[in-house]
Amino acid sequence: MTERTRLISFANATVSLRTLSDPGARIGEFLFSRLPGTQPPPHVRFHIVPGVLDGELTLYREGALLYDGPSRGQLALRLVGDVIYNLADRSTGGLVLHAAAVSIGERSVLLPGKTGAGKTSLCAWLTHRGFHYQTDELVFIARGSSEITGFARPFNIKTGARDALEQHIKALRNHPEALTTHHGVLVPAESAGEIDPHPVRPLGLILFPRYQAGATMALRPLSRARTALGLMECLINARNLDGHGFPQASALARGVDGYELVYGDFNQLGEQLHDLAA
Repeated sequence: MTERTRLISFANATVSLRTLSDPGARIGEFLFSRLPGTQPPPHVRFHIVPGVLDGELTLYREGALLYDGPSRGQLALRLVGDVIYNLADRSTGGLVLHAAAVSIGERSVLLPGKTGAGKTSLCAWLTHRGFHYQTDELVFIARGSSEITGFARPFNIKTGARDALEQHIKALRNHPEALTTHHGVLVPAESAGEIDPHPVRPLGLILFPRYQAGATMALRPLSRARTALGLMECLINARNLDGHGFPQASALARGVDGYELVYGDFNQLGEQLHDLAA
């Protein structure tokens, strides 16, 4: 039995993951290999240990049972979701946004949105079309900065979007490292394209995506006020910030253009987003 401890740091917060088996360690590597383990010291500790039955794993957070069973995918999904929650809960010093992000050239494109907006699908499609992947879930922007840091994890592709994406990105289909969940699949971001080698990029564009089946594509510029409001709607750690983060969100909106993107099919997107980001 191999015991390993991994520190996972993001947005000025740290948690730890201790694993007591090779399968548990592989899940930790799969989910968090691109995230640093630095300061501050961890405020929450996770453990993955062998289950009672052969082939099963058990996940704990500070002694509380989170998962017990044979599904590596379900354990991984519960773990990464709980890690994200506990990092954001303690994060100070900047905005933590529910958002995807990709980069092109030297700048990042921020894709804020609530669950179901199509962030992951659009992020995977853009990565396949030449953008560099940063995150499909969580972004940190330090106070006084317009540079973004993405929580680089595997794509969490929901069942409803999987077939549509696999038509465009063949490498997603039956990927050998993919972990199946009850609601989709966790698949390495490298399967879609390139990972951004730089952890921090200046923000160049804010794009609020909204997938709507059957919709005609529409790309609309937003006012500074509407852009700031959209950022606030996706802000996770507002209670930890001065002014609940609104002054920083307003400053970002004044310095970076914001757009709303409505689309009903990836084929509608063409090269417009490349041209806009450039």
